[in-house]
Amino acid sequence: MADPAGAPASGAPDGTAPSEVADGTAPGGTTDGATPGGTTDGGTPRGTTDGGTPRGTTDGATPGGGVAATPVWLDDEEMPTWLAFLEVSHLLERAIEQQLKRDAGLSHAQYEILSRLGSADGGAMRMSDLADVIIVSRSGLTYQITQLERAGLVRREKCPADDRGVLAALTSAGRAALSRAAPGHVRVVREFLIDALTSAQRAGLRDGMAVARARLRAARAGGAR
Repeated sequence: MADPAGAPASGAPDGTAPSEVADGTAPGGTTDGATPGGTTDGGTPRGTTDGGTPRGTTDGATPGGGVAATPVWLDDEEMPTWLAFLEVSHLLERAIEQQLKRDAGLSHAQYEILSRLGSADGGAMRMSDLADVIIVSRSGLTYQITQLERAGLVRREKCPADDRGVLAALTSAGRAALSRAAPGHVRVVREFLIDALTSAQRAGLRDGMAVARARLRAARAGGAR
């Protein structure tokens, strides 16, 4: 719930989640996936009063003299929704990471790469397309592919249709790792999310997340922050 001064516990400036989550990991620039790095645990930006006004300024004024927009803090109905989403996201991600590490020695990010490649035609995808699908930076994907390549689970190939393009291809060892990890992965997802909800609840979650996903992808495509 919001504190008496009106600052939200989440610390998100506009009462919404940070815009880019890669496969359940903490967004860049945040400390735990919820609180921006320059804020206190309660969500109040460092160097501000409890009400969120920068120290040394009057209410509604910015240090440069401009007028700041008034934040729309989360209310008593919205805050529990946000906090429940955060807690379930973190707990489910932790359970998935533990299962994948135990069963196949993989991280969740690595499992998603193998899974996407396993579903692609010929077991291969252009690196640029793969990065877009799993929502990770090109450099972040290169790092993960390098780790998987060293483990013998993927290999890089030249793209036949484009000399400058590079493909990530699943190896037989990668398919074997995917086969080891998949049964436990679906058990975790089913036990802690799918089977925990009724059909109507799943439909509501799916519809709501579709709207949020479309907004986030549109913002990402437009370079919004």
